[in-house]
Amino acid sequence: MPSIFQVQEKVMGTKKIFPDIWGTSSKVLQAMLEYFVASDRAIKYGVNVPTLVFKTMHDRFFKPQYFDDYYASLTCKKKLVQIDDTHNSYYFDSITFCNTVYQWFKDNQ
Repeated sequence: MPSIFQVQEKVMGTKKIFPDIWGTSSKVLQAMLEYFVASDRAIKYGVNVPTLVFKTMHDRFFKPQYFDDYYASLTCKKKLVQIDDTHNSYYFDSITFCNTVYQWFKDNQ
């Protein structure tokens, strides 16, 4: 178990790197917690709006199967777009993404 001095050193180091970290509104934290623990929480009902999922085949963080599993779990209207690129390809080829998203919004107004 770390000593109080180790904890204090870590906190102070975090504050130097992220000086505004302790200035985060408690309302944001409260809203996030309520999302998971409130009796009328939205998360227990799942996603129920039309959902567009981009599946990147060479994602640094998620394997392709993750996107397939997430897509399969959706019970709402959905569309899966497979991108044979990396996780941040939207940055390099934003026009393709924007056109796809625009068409999805247009079709699902």
